[in-house]
Amino acid sequence: LSVAVEKNDKKLISVLLEQPVTDLNFPDNQGRTPLLYAINQGHEWALEQLLDDYRIAVNHRDAQGTSGLMLAVVQGSLPMVQQLLKHPMIDVNLQDQFGRTALMLSVLYHEHGVMETLLRQRSINDTLQDRLGRTAFFFAKYSDQRDLVKMLLRHPRLSYTL
Repeated sequence: LSVAVEKNDKKLISVLLEQPVTDLNFPDNQGRTPLLYAINQGHEWALEQLLDDYRIAVNHRDAQGTSGLMLAVVQGSLPMVQQLLKHPMIDVNLQDQFGRTALMLSVLYHEHGVMETLLRQRSINDTLQDRLGRTAFFFAKYSDQRDLVKMLLRHPRLSYTL
């Protein structure tokens, strides 16, 4: 399935997804699943098909702890971020091997639209810290991204710590 997704072979993806024995979450040697391949390759149709299947492990992380949502954020793919956020089991607060969250990554990669979208999620937690004790607000403030700092400060549900 990963190869079909990587090549964006829609017919083969459809056939494989119809099979009850297909393992949608089978990882390669780096821990990447078909979901991560779809996001990495920018294949929105494949991502949609995978997310529509009840067997998908939407919060799976690769060997570096990177989730599909984090990967979509880093790539600046707002459409894919939005698709992932529609999934009822998505965890917006997962942390990678460095303790970074999707919100932190949206700040680090200057993804304003993605950050705004993440901030609209009820379960977003900006108080999470990476392994060095830094928050999303810290990254925005100390990278001198005034527009992101203002956006974070305007958000009603969040608290800010340095």
